[in-house]
Amino acid sequence: MAQEELLMIKKNNSIIDLLLIEALLRSNISTYKISKATQIPNSTISNLRNGKRELKNITSKNGLKLSNYARKQVSLLINSNQEQ
Repeated sequence: MAQEELLMIKKNNSIIDLLLIEALLRSNISTYKISKATQIPNSTISNLRNGKRELKNITSKNGLKLSNYARKQVSLLINSNQEQ
């Protein structure tokens, strides 16, 4: 698989941004908050964070949920910085 494919994967006309998901998983946003917002089990988020599960093996459904949530968080951060 080419490196570009590892960074972004297109599924069902939606883009799963693995770099953005990786940044989300490394952020200070709690596992609970991510789990609650995405409806992905807490254990799945935790396993992705601690390396028990590899990001490249994530399901497309969970990948889309995490990508969308991460995009919203980035958007909120940008908007809050612009207001200051």
